[in-house]
Amino acid sequence: MAYIVVLLALMTLSFVVVYLMKRRSGLLILALTAGSVLSNQWSEQISQYIILLGMNVTQVVTIGVVTIILTILPMLLIMKSAKVSSGRLQYVLHAALCALVMVLYAEKSLRPVLATDTLANQIISGVEIYKMPILTFCLIIAIIDVTSYSFRTGKKRNN
Repeated sequence: MAYIVVLLALMTLSFVVVYLMKRRSGLLILALTAGSVLSNQWSEQISQYIILLGMNVTQVVTIGVVTIILTILPMLLIMKSAKVSSGRLQYVLHAALCALVMVLYAEKSLRPVLATDTLANQIISGVEIYKMPILTFCLIIAIIDVTSYSFRTGKKRNN
């Protein structure tokens, strides 16, 4: 149950932050994807370094926390640079897409850290089936969002 609660809390926190900042999701989703790549490449090395510093934390917990931080950090750093969306419906849609992508990237790294029960295992198996198509769809939407904005701003105005 703790696994589901943490995922819902992470999703809610992401939704609220993006909604209150009123940012478009394209650049933020691409930053989350970059963070996922960074975490795949560097989480084990950074975790080993943290363990060598003498912190009294198990390797599994350290890798999980470092992976989540590396996944989310690029989005947090880029948040102020993302374009502002307009309208309450766009706020909700962009925030929901970011929250969904964040949870899909973070859920795998939370599995070893938090205990999963039968309900969590059922949710994990359902998520695993649809994870790649959902991420692909969200990445396509993010690319369209970023390029459509740059196409609109790249045109010259006739005065």
